[in-house]
Amino acid sequence: MKKVLITLPLSKKRLEAINQHIPADCLSGEKDLYEEVSERISNYEALLFLGPMKKGIDAPLLAKAKNLKIISNYGVGYDRVDGQAAKTHDIIVANTPHSVTAPTANLAIGLILSLCRRIVVSDRAIRQKNTKSWYNSQLVSTKLHGKKLGIVGMGRIGKAVAERAKVFGIDIFYYQRNRLSIDLEKKYNATYLPFNDLLQQVDILSPHLPLTPSTHHLFGAKELALLKPTSFIINTSRGSVFDEPELIKILEQGKIAGAALDVFETEPKVPEALLNMENVILTPHIGTGCHEARADMFDEAVENLVVYFNGQEVTNRVV
Repeated sequence: MKKVLITLPLSKKRLEAINQHIPADCLSGEKDLYEEVSERISNYEALLFLGPMKKGIDAPLLAKAKNLKIISNYGVGYDRVDGQAAKTHDIIVANTPHSVTAPTANLAIGLILSLCRRIVVSDRAIRQKNTKSWYNSQLVSTKLHGKKLGIVGMGRIGKAVAERAKVFGIDIFYYQRNRLSIDLEKKYNATYLPFNDLLQQVDILSPHLPLTPSTHHLFGAKELALLKPTSFIINTSRGSVFDEPELIKILEQGKIAGAALDVFETEPKVPEALLNMENVILTPHIGTGCHEARADMFDEAVENLVVYFNGQEVTNRVV
């Protein structure tokens, strides 16, 4: 029995490279991925979850995984794995937090710049040969220096965003359930605010949270109503941390200045209303969408399994 099942077909070269460290098989790709994993999972001790699978790693699938001991998730977000079912079956779940931090933080900063300085709108104006927008107030944007950035969730990515934002003279405010130490607050020049106070005061809101039952629709109608009409929303975390219809509503009503969204509630579907908004930037979940980051994520996901089979502690464990 081989130890690892990989949930996507891989090239022969890539599979051979993995087999130098741990015995592994990958899916053929000839069937539905979920169906093929269901048929084969009982024969493996580990799962390298690369996706994409519509149902994810759900409870019915894990009930068939009689020998499964660990799932290594390709990516930091592990909401596609049923964590409660994994706990029930005493299965470790690990993710890849280190390799995603810098690229996701860089994208968040890029979206802040693009949205506040209206870079995308300006590019579109030139392409549409709209010369009326030159040298007048039509494309006047918002400066970043002195603006207040509200980060909800000061984990690895939140801290990396704070570090980069300081370069632009942005003031950092944050909220999370467990307040940072005084030393860390000084390091990132970050000021703690209670959740509602943060929403009322910041100019830019950027959550960096996993999708869990407690963060699902964390930003609903009541919370979004607290934002200033001049504020901007950046979302590179998970689409469902916002109540998307409510977000669309406040954008349509002009109750915030704009949004830049890399993630959506029902990906890859994007609501038509968002496509027609000039004050919204949309990107197709590209937080880790660069060659180097994807390679690093794969290596980190494999390393989780190597560490486990060597009898060492899986430091990236999330369940």
